[in-house]
Order: sequence, then C-alpha cells, then structure tokens
Amino acid sequence: MLRHVTGRVFHTASAASRRQNSVLASGRGSFGALGQGSYEDVPADKPVPVHFATRDGSSITKISAGWGHSAVLSSDGDVFIHGQFLNFRDIAYSSMFSRVSNMLKKFKPKSKQLRVNTPFKLNGEAMGKCRDVAASAAMTAIIGEDGTLYAFGDNGHEQCGVGSSDSLVWPPEPVRNLVGAPASAVALGLNHGVVLTEHGECYSWGQNNLGQLGIGLAQVPKLNAAKLIPASFFGSESVVKVSSGMLHSAALTESGAVYVWGKHMSAEKDEMTSNYHHQFSPRKLNEIPGRAVDIASSQYSTVVRTAEGKLFLLDRIPEHKRDRKGPKDYVNTAFFMRGRKSAIASLCSLDTVEGNIELMRDGFHAATLVTDTGSLFEVNASLSPRKIEVDVGDGSSLVDAVIGWEHSLFLVR
Repeated sequence: MLRHVTGRVFHTASAASRRQNSVLASGRGSFGALGQGSYEDVPADKPVPVHFATRDGSSITKISAGWGHSAVLSSDGDVFIHGQFLNFRDIAYSSMFSRVSNMLKKFKPKSKQLRVNTPFKLNGEAMGKCRDVAASAAMTAIIGEDGTLYAFGDNGHEQCGVGSSDSLVWPPEPVRNLVGAPASAVALGLNHGVVLTEHGECYSWGQNNLGQLGIGLAQVPKLNAAKLIPASFFGSESVVKVSSGMLHSAALTESGAVYVWGKHMSAEKDEMTSNYHHQFSPRKLNEIPGRAVDIASSQYSTVVRTAEGKLFLLDRIPEHKRDRKGPKDYVNTAFFMRGRKSAIASLCSLDTVEGNIELMRDGFHAATLVTDTGSLFEVNASLSPRKIEVDVGDGSSLVDAVIGWEHSLFLVR
C-alpha cells in the first residue's frame, strides 16, 4: 500500500517529447492538495487527473508535494498551487488527531481562506519564467528565471529566509543573503531550506536547533536569511545535489562523496541515551564503498545510490520500527522517539530493485525511486525498497512521482 509522504521532490521531463505530460493525484483530499475541486479522498492505487490551465502547447514538467499542498511547474515557467499552502498549524493538528481516531481524518481546518482545492496560477512577474519549485510544510520555494530564489508560506520559525520574523510570508519574497551565482536547485525540510548555486555552493536558512543548517554553529537556533555553508566543510569540493528530510539534510559532491548533517546525524553517541548526537556541520559518510551518484531523503532517512548500482540507507529509525508491514510504521515514529533510547544513525545496505534507477526524489515519509521500466519504489525505514503499484492509465508511462505527507502526485506521459 502506498503511504503518503511530505516531499519536495521533482523532475524535469523532456520538453521535446511529442506527448504531453499529465498529472495524477491520490491520497488525502481534506486540504485540497489533490486539486480536484473537492476535499474527498482518492484511493492510493487509483490516482485521478489534475487539470491545470496551462498555455497552449505547454505541459507540466515538475511536480512537488508538500504536507498539505502541491506545487507544479509548466514548460512555460508558470507555477500552479493548490491545497493549504500558507498555514501549517491546522495541518499539524489534523495529522495528530487522525492518529488518535480515523473518524477525525475528515477534520477541516478553520483557516479556509488559506486553502484552495483547484490549481491556481501564481502571478509573479518579477520571477519571470520559473525554473524550479519545491513544497514543504506550508512553505514553497521557487527559483525564478534569473536564478533568484523566492519563498512564501508559514514563517513561524523564520523558515522562509526572507529576513522577516513575521509568522506568514505572502506574496513570494526573495530569500535574503544569496550572493554570487544564481540558484540551481532547492531542497526544503520541515522548517529549513538548502539551496545549491550554479557554482556548486550551498546556502541554508531556517531552524537550526538540531543542526539542520549545517553551518557549524550550535549556538545559533535559527536564521531568517541564507548563510553560506563553507566549502571547506565539503572538502573544498563543488556540490552537485542537495537533499533534505524533516530535520536533516545531505549533499553529494562532484567526486561522489556524501555529507549529512542535522538531527542524530553525528557519528558519536550519547552514552546516557544511546542516541547519536546532532550534527551541526556536514559529516562525510566514509562508510559508503565506491562513488555515490545520487541521493534522496525522507523524513528520517537518506538513501544513497553508488555508481555500481548499490543502494545504502542512513536512517535514525528505532530498531523496533524497522521492517514492519503496517502502513503507519514510519509516520508514527516521530511521536514516540522523543525521550527514548532509540534514535540511531546507522548506514545499511538495501536490496536492489528491478530495472535501472533513473530518478531518486526526496519525500518526508519516503524517498521515491523510478526505474527505466516505469516501476516505482519507495524507500524509508524498511531495508527493502517497496514497489508501489499505481494505475496510470492504458498507454501511459510513469515519468516521476512525489509523495506528500498524505497525498501523492504522479507525472505521466
């Protein structure tokens, strides 16, 4: 069964494709994140089409699923949003209530003006033809035509990075203190962000109480503007990809080295609790054999793929939660980890998947893997990637998939 994750993961499809891409959605509909014009749920294995008012000849090329909203990008650089994209409080309350009783899953947030159940085009003349989009917990980041990074949404932890302590950022504003090269990619955690520039530099902003920013400053609880992560932290190499889970981040360098930082990502343990310490600066994963070629993160984990096609998982899931078969095994973990002697940061080998992996994408609940045969797998606390069966329609093939907290988007052609 497909479990639905928070993720800000996306893929650029070929603009030269003769067939137009389309978007399908499934999962929880109570926040409007499915874009169906209603708040009804859709079965996980039978997603339904989402319709966007794109320009003639334009096609959706990038998809991103947040906690209670979705964001997509068209080949013309237009950004479309649907769901509850500004206020996280009601979403968090609803998620907690639904764990107590399935009857409360239909909880409707009071801030109705902050959610929309059909896609609307984001008007931002200053952004021009947008390059990229990422969605998180009621926060969205967009890379504009000139490489300027914009953010909007919930700013209770100053996670939008626009230099403001206001609890809400709307309309989109530029992320502050990004200097030098234009932004090329962005990854969002629960309350933090990491951006990669065209020069291979990394900047981060937002909450840092657990080391989420990787700036090496434990005494700085949060930043409301971007700060450069020193290149020396990455062995003075250029970074080629960034990835974020809920409370940690990862980076892949040009030589194939992987670095991680954030909650329980240290290699050192606390003798009193048996938990690994938080990591406030990037730590190289020397345990990975060979050269890494891709990374993707989920709420508690980062999966690494090597040039030899092997998969490795770094995670901090309690041992008693691993490899269980229930659909709620991983989502519930956060509610039990606090104060327990169960947080680990171990690296383990994963079973391989059928076919060649073409895409690896972040997700708050699980990372997604898409193969050259169009097969879809999710990777989280289980040591075996789980194949997800999704009906994308006759004659259509899966191009990309992202999994929000309780909803999923699929890009098909």
